[in-house]
Amino acid sequence: LSQREIEVLQGVIQRLRNREIAEKLGIEAGTVKRHLENIYAKLGVSGRAEARLLFQNVLPGRST
Repeated sequence: LSQREIEVLQGVIQRLRNREIAEKLGIEAGTVKRHLENIYAKLGVSGRAEARLLFQNVLPGRST
């Protein structure tokens, strides 16, 4: 994953919405959506929940 994709994934792990991730990173919500599509394809997952489960114990900023 790219550095930006990791930052977006950290937002997903924190259970932020696309809009909230976008605001935090200073990008558009549509850009977050495209990053998420790339993340899902690279990880072979179908959505946020699977990505979160896969990485919640790996990346910093995870929810507990």
